[in-house]
Amino acid sequence: MNDSWIDNVIKVLSNFSPLITLLLLLVLIALLVWVILLKRDQKKLERKLDIFMRGKDATSLEDITRRALQDIRDLRTEAKSNKAEINALRRQYSRSCSKLGVVKYNGFVGMGGKASFALCVLDNTNTGVIINVIHSRDGSYPYIKEVTNGVCETNMSEEERSALEMAIRTR
Repeated sequence: MNDSWIDNVIKVLSNFSPLITLLLLLVLIALLVWVILLKRDQKKLERKLDIFMRGKDATSLEDITRRALQDIRDLRTEAKSNKAEINALRRQYSRSCSKLGVVKYNGFVGMGGKASFALCVLDNTNTGVIINVIHSRDGSYPYIKEVTNGVCETNMSEEERSALEMAIRTR
Protein backbone atom coordinates (compact mmCIF):
# COMPACT_ATOMS: atom_id res chain seq x y z
CA MET A 1 0.00 0.00 0.00
CA ASN A 2 2.99 2.14 -0.41
CA ASP A 3 1.95 3.11 -3.87
CA SER A 4 0.18 6.38 -4.18
CA TRP A 5 -2.96 6.68 -6.20
CA ILE A 6 -1.02 8.58 -8.89
CA ASP A 7 1.22 5.60 -9.43
CA ASN A 8 -1.88 3.42 -9.76
CA VAL A 9 -3.34 5.71 -12.43
CA ILE A 10 -0.07 5.68 -14.38
CA LYS A 11 0.03 1.87 -14.31
CA VAL A 12 -3.53 1.65 -15.61
CA LEU A 13 -2.89 4.23 -18.34
CA SER A 14 0.30 2.52 -19.46
CA ASN A 15 -1.81 -0.50 -20.35
CA PHE A 16 -3.90 1.66 -22.65
CA SER A 17 -1.04 3.77 -23.99
CA PRO A 18 -1.63 3.21 -27.76
CA LEU A 19 -5.36 3.90 -27.39
CA ILE A 20 -4.80 7.12 -25.43
CA THR A 21 -2.20 8.28 -27.93
CA LEU A 22 -4.64 7.71 -30.78
CA LEU A 23 -7.41 9.51 -28.90
CA LEU A 24 -5.14 12.49 -28.15
CA LEU A 25 -4.05 12.57 -31.78
CA LEU A 26 -7.70 12.72 -32.91
CA VAL A 27 -8.40 15.53 -30.43
CA LEU A 28 -5.34 17.40 -31.71
CA ILE A 29 -6.48 17.02 -35.34
CA ALA A 30 -10.00 18.22 -34.44
CA LEU A 31 -8.57 21.26 -32.65
CA LEU A 32 -6.34 22.02 -35.63
CA VAL A 33 -9.31 21.88 -38.03
CA TRP A 34 -11.26 24.13 -35.68
CA VAL A 35 -8.41 26.69 -35.54
CA ILE A 36 -8.17 26.70 -39.35
CA LEU A 37 -11.92 27.30 -39.69
CA LEU A 38 -11.82 30.09 -37.10
CA LYS A 39 -8.91 31.72 -38.92
CA ARG A 40 -10.82 31.58 -42.22
CA ASP A 41 -13.90 33.18 -40.58
CA GLN A 42 -11.69 35.85 -39.01
CA LYS A 43 -10.28 36.77 -42.44
CA LYS A 44 -13.79 37.04 -43.90
CA LEU A 45 -14.82 39.36 -41.07
CA GLU A 46 -11.68 41.44 -41.49
CA ARG A 47 -12.44 41.87 -45.22
CA LYS A 48 -16.03 42.91 -44.46
CA LEU A 49 -14.84 45.37 -41.80
CA ASP A 50 -12.30 46.84 -44.22
CA ILE A 51 -14.99 47.33 -46.89
CA PHE A 52 -17.34 48.84 -44.30
CA MET A 53 -14.70 51.22 -42.97
CA ARG A 54 -13.66 52.35 -46.44
CA GLY A 55 -17.21 52.97 -47.65
CA LYS A 56 -18.42 52.86 -51.23
CA ASP A 57 -16.56 55.95 -52.39
CA ALA A 58 -13.48 55.48 -50.22
CA THR A 59 -14.74 57.84 -47.50
CA SER A 60 -14.12 56.75 -43.99
CA LEU A 61 -16.77 55.87 -41.47
CA GLU A 62 -15.43 58.64 -39.25
CA ASP A 63 -16.14 61.26 -41.94
CA ILE A 64 -19.63 59.91 -42.48
CA THR A 65 -20.28 59.96 -38.74
CA ARG A 66 -18.98 63.54 -38.43
CA ARG A 67 -21.23 64.72 -41.26
CA ALA A 68 -24.23 62.92 -39.78
CA LEU A 69 -23.62 64.50 -36.37
CA GLN A 70 -23.29 67.95 -37.95
CA ASP A 71 -26.54 67.38 -39.86
CA ILE A 72 -28.23 66.45 -36.58
CA ARG A 73 -26.90 69.63 -34.93
CA ASP A 74 -28.12 71.71 -37.88
CA LEU A 75 -31.55 70.06 -37.73
CA ARG A 76 -31.82 70.75 -33.99
CA THR A 77 -30.95 74.41 -34.56
CA GLU A 78 -33.49 74.63 -37.37
CA ALA A 79 -36.13 72.89 -35.24
CA LYS A 80 -35.62 75.44 -32.44
CA SER A 81 -35.96 78.26 -34.95
CA ASN A 82 -39.09 76.69 -36.45
CA LYS A 83 -40.59 76.22 -32.98
CA ALA A 84 -40.01 79.90 -32.18
CA GLU A 85 -41.59 80.96 -35.47
CA ILE A 86 -44.59 78.67 -34.90
CA ASN A 87 -45.11 80.13 -31.43
CA ALA A 88 -44.93 83.67 -32.87
CA LEU A 89 -47.47 82.72 -35.56
CA ARG A 90 -49.78 81.21 -32.93
CA ARG A 91 -49.66 84.41 -30.87
CA GLN A 92 -50.31 86.48 -34.00
CA TYR A 93 -53.13 84.17 -35.13
CA SER A 94 -54.85 84.35 -31.76
CA ARG A 95 -55.12 88.15 -32.22
CA SER A 96 -56.17 88.02 -35.88
CA CYS A 97 -59.74 88.25 -37.09
CA SER A 98 -60.61 84.81 -38.34
CA LYS A 99 -64.35 84.47 -37.64
CA LEU A 100 -66.88 86.03 -39.98
CA GLY A 101 -70.65 86.28 -40.10
CA VAL A 102 -72.58 88.09 -42.86
CA VAL A 103 -76.32 88.65 -43.13
CA LYS A 104 -77.76 90.44 -46.18
CA TYR A 105 -81.19 92.05 -45.89
CA ASN A 106 -83.49 94.73 -47.26
CA GLY A 107 -82.97 97.87 -45.19
CA PHE A 108 -86.33 99.45 -46.07
CA VAL A 109 -89.68 98.12 -47.17
CA GLY A 110 -90.04 98.30 -50.90
CA MET A 111 -86.28 98.20 -51.55
CA GLY A 112 -85.27 95.04 -53.41
CA GLY A 113 -81.95 93.25 -53.89
CA LYS A 114 -80.91 92.92 -50.26
CA ALA A 115 -78.32 95.69 -50.62
CA SER A 116 -77.98 96.21 -46.84
CA PHE A 117 -75.82 93.91 -44.73
CA ALA A 118 -74.51 93.20 -41.24
CA LEU A 119 -70.91 91.98 -41.10
CA CYS A 120 -69.42 90.60 -37.89
CA VAL A 121 -65.61 90.12 -37.69
CA LEU A 122 -64.18 88.39 -34.57
CA ASP A 123 -60.88 86.96 -33.31
CA ASN A 124 -60.47 83.64 -31.44
CA THR A 125 -61.69 85.23 -28.20
CA ASN A 126 -64.89 86.40 -29.96
CA THR A 127 -63.76 90.01 -29.73
CA GLY A 128 -64.18 92.32 -32.71
CA VAL A 129 -66.76 94.48 -34.47
CA ILE A 130 -70.14 94.39 -36.16
CA ILE A 131 -70.40 96.63 -39.21
CA ASN A 132 -73.95 97.34 -40.34
CA VAL A 133 -74.44 99.13 -43.65
CA ILE A 134 -78.01 100.19 -44.41
CA HIS A 135 -78.63 101.01 -48.07
CA SER A 136 -81.40 103.36 -49.17
CA ARG A 137 -82.22 105.32 -52.31
CA ASP A 138 -80.43 108.32 -50.86
CA GLY A 139 -77.17 106.47 -50.01
CA SER A 140 -75.57 104.00 -47.65
CA TYR A 141 -75.23 104.52 -43.88
CA PRO A 142 -72.57 102.51 -42.04
CA TYR A 143 -72.68 101.77 -38.30
CA ILE A 144 -70.12 99.97 -36.20
CA LYS A 145 -70.52 98.23 -32.83
CA GLU A 146 -67.86 96.68 -30.61
CA VAL A 147 -68.03 93.06 -29.46
CA THR A 148 -66.02 91.83 -26.44
CA ASN A 149 -65.90 88.10 -25.64
CA GLY A 150 -69.02 87.50 -27.71
CA VAL A 151 -71.07 90.26 -26.05
CA CYS A 152 -72.16 93.54 -27.60
CA GLU A 153 -73.17 96.21 -25.02
CA THR A 154 -75.13 98.19 -27.63
CA ASN A 155 -78.66 97.23 -28.72
CA MET A 156 -78.50 95.08 -31.83
CA SER A 157 -80.87 94.54 -34.70
CA GLU A 158 -82.01 91.03 -35.62
CA GLU A 159 -79.57 90.97 -38.58
CA GLU A 160 -76.65 92.07 -36.38
CA ARG A 161 -77.51 89.40 -33.80
CA SER A 162 -77.64 86.74 -36.55
CA ALA A 163 -74.26 87.87 -37.95
CA LEU A 164 -72.74 87.75 -34.44
CA GLU A 165 -74.08 84.23 -33.78
CA MET A 166 -72.83 83.07 -37.19
CA ALA A 167 -69.32 84.44 -36.50
CA ILE A 168 -69.19 82.88 -33.01
CA ARG A 169 -70.12 79.44 -34.44
CA THR A 170 -67.23 79.66 -36.96
CA ARG A 171 -64.36 77.35 -36.00
